[in-house]
Amino acid sequence: IPHVQVIAVTASATAAVVADICEQLHFRKGYRIFKTSFERKNLSFVVRKTDNKLKEICHILSAVPGSAVIYSRTRKGVEEYAGKLRAAGISAEYFHAGLDPVLKTERQADWVKGFTRVLVATNAFGMGIDKGDVRVVIHTEFPDSMEAYYQEAGRAGRDGKRAYAVALLGPQDITDIKRRPSNAFPTIEYIKRVYEALCNRFQIAEGDGEGVSVYLDEPEFLRSWHFDKGRLRSSLEILSLSNYLTFEPYPNSQPYLRYDQPRWTMDRFLNDDSPAAKVAVEVLRNYEGLFSAGVFVSVDMLARRTGLEARMVAKVLGYLRNVGFYYVPPRKEPRITFKMIRVPLDRLVITTASYENRLAAFKMRIEKVAEYLETHGCRQEFISEYFGMEGTRCGCCDNCLQKR
Repeated sequence: IPHVQVIAVTASATAAVVADICEQLHFRKGYRIFKTSFERKNLSFVVRKTDNKLKEICHILSAVPGSAVIYSRTRKGVEEYAGKLRAAGISAEYFHAGLDPVLKTERQADWVKGFTRVLVATNAFGMGIDKGDVRVVIHTEFPDSMEAYYQEAGRAGRDGKRAYAVALLGPQDITDIKRRPSNAFPTIEYIKRVYEALCNRFQIAEGDGEGVSVYLDEPEFLRSWHFDKGRLRSSLEILSLSNYLTFEPYPNSQPYLRYDQPRWTMDRFLNDDSPAAKVAVEVLRNYEGLFSAGVFVSVDMLARRTGLEARMVAKVLGYLRNVGFYYVPPRKEPRITFKMIRVPLDRLVITTASYENRLAAFKMRIEKVAEYLETHGCRQEFISEYFGMEGTRCGCCDNCLQKR
């Protein structure tokens, strides 16, 4: 669309990523880049070495009162940490992408309102969360990039008061982090195995399959074919970049509704005070397209508008299929769409841009992660310089405080 003003916004990006965004969006000459400082004056960045992470977490939570987020890399990890914290008398709950959508909504709301003190979560948690009084964010394992860490750690102290971002470092963690590229990144042969397994799983023959869209039961697929989840995801992303398929990790996290009856029949809900009527009326008032293409609806928003519990709204949405609505529940499974016919493995070509460049970028991100964890300099200064900004000593990270 010519002559339309375009703005691209990101919370954290290196100079190289900014340049790539501008190139991919075909910004015209003369475009401007606006940057703000990455410094967080009230946020103390800390790396704590320990051989007992649970004990260290309990110590931190006893020393720093208030709301907290603890990030762990696996679903099993968040469930175990939450259980052990509760056993230690600390109000805690876990959160990950595998939870029922209604349960995720409830746990998030309980934490935001302060009913739950500590939320132990995978990186599925955090986007769009507006909670200013988080006093500490703890990472039991470090993410794969400084971008991810800065965004997650930055959820602490948004009210401007003193807060802490603590990364826990076990005896073998640095070694394990440096091994991630070789351990987590798939080989070309591994990617081909994934492609072959996908085609076999969904009975797609050579020369067939273009345009086929499927939902992948990831746990079952991992068990049946003995794949590693991280390398499976990377393989699917590389196959996507190579234009063999599209990979959508979370294709439809919201329920879908369409009303298949004449429009005038909706009048029966207007003077009805039942939960089903309340939800139907709010959907009608707040969403266009209910009578044509259908709409994706927000359980949270409908709960606020109707005064019903989120769990009740989810049940009511399912019930509406009995009174003229076409209803599709939210899907937790990733969606894969084959963009071309199945090709023999000897004709499956992974381009350099899709593989070598991606591996090199991953290695560089891991190197910077290790540098951050091992630096004796100011951690805020390191972060600012990583994102291409001039940094100054913060005076409040663990390294700055040791040099006083």
